[in-house]
Amino acid sequence: TECVGLVSELEAQYGAVKYIALSSAALEHKLFVKPFAAAFPSAQVWVAPNQWSFPVNIPFEFGMFPQKVTGVIADVDSEDASNMPWANELEAKVLGVGGSKYTGYVKPWFTDIAWFHKASQTVLVTDSVLKVPVDPIPLYEDDPTALLMRAVDEVGTGPAPDTPENRRKGWWRVVLFATFVAPSTQERVKLAYDGFQWEEGWEEAFENFADRLIVPPILRVLCFNRRPEDVLAWADRVAQWPFKYVVPTHFDAPIEANPKEFLRAFNWLRYPVEGRKKGLDGLKLANLFGDKKDNAVFLEKDLAYLRELDADTVKQGTSEEPRVYGPPPS
Repeated sequence: TECVGLVSELEAQYGAVKYIALSSAALEHKLFVKPFAAAFPSAQVWVAPNQWSFPVNIPFEFGMFPQKVTGVIADVDSEDASNMPWANELEAKVLGVGGSKYTGYVKPWFTDIAWFHKASQTVLVTDSVLKVPVDPIPLYEDDPTALLMRAVDEVGTGPAPDTPENRRKGWWRVVLFATFVAPSTQERVKLAYDGFQWEEGWEEAFENFADRLIVPPILRVLCFNRRPEDVLAWADRVAQWPFKYVVPTHFDAPIEANPKEFLRAFNWLRYPVEGRKKGLDGLKLANLFGDKKDNAVFLEKDLAYLRELDADTVKQGTSEEPRVYGPPPS
């Protein structure tokens, strides 16, 4: 409702919404297409390629999509790119990563689209990169309760007093849960106010990746390392656009970042690949040269849960084995 209200304010200034573009195949994103389209019935609905569902693969017209999908978003390097109604203003580069039995190991199961808005020199993405701000996002300004609950240190107390320091502490902990699902620096304690007890020094896990453009851990561990060459080819093509800003769906935006800074977010994947081709240890190379360093250093103990999940998916045959075990050692 809040999002629709904000878009309606833009309509009053710029005119009716013409196009609704779904840039992902992920359930948590496409779930909102149908109600959003209902709010703007005159808008065309365009979707990313490689849409699929589990356990039954259903057509666009059923379930979560509107009754009529206008078309599939064309890649900038495809023959259909010039036929897109927004071709003069926007270009789209499609990333598709395979490696799952649910899509036959060939057809992509993860899809993201990088859009280049020419007038503002801005790249827009859904999940592929993000930047976590050090301070809480504006969403919590009116009601910081969730942050103050996470800021509690002593078992049986809480919520913490409402201070800027506690809001930031709570924000950091919320981010750690969102980033790692089960960060190593906490353990469940039934009597704790928020259900968790945090170890001393937990802040390091946040400081190692905050306030910089990164590929989120869940994609590093469970997705991009299945088809590293495909991911790097997409990132290199995106970097050909002369952009100055990046706008991801999650966390901070807009982010001042040029093509070189965008590519650096993928160094954890690039140098292991190139190093392997040359018979070298790409992980070590990535730490030796400034421009080849990773933008973030995730502690292995914080990646432990995702590693376990990764191993389970391989064991069960739901995904193929990773080809790169990022990130470089600190």
